[in-house]
Amino acid sequence: MLGKADIGEWKDSEGNVLCMHADKEMAKKTMGKIRELDEMEGVHVALAHVSLEELGNPKLNSLLCKDG
Repeated sequence: MLGKADIGEWKDSEGNVLCMHADKEMAKKTMGKIRELDEMEGVHVALAHVSLEELGNPKLNSLLCKDG
């Protein structure tokens, strides 16, 4: 089952509320669609977060889908 937590937010030193998503509302909609998929029979959803440094990792790259 996918997590049910809300999108994380924090305040900067000036009191502004920030989050990691450029478009928080779109991120919520996308996560909702993923949750709908996860609830479908015969569908398996696998997601992962990676850092920019990990994108160059050959082991990680071997897991990515490639055409051809």
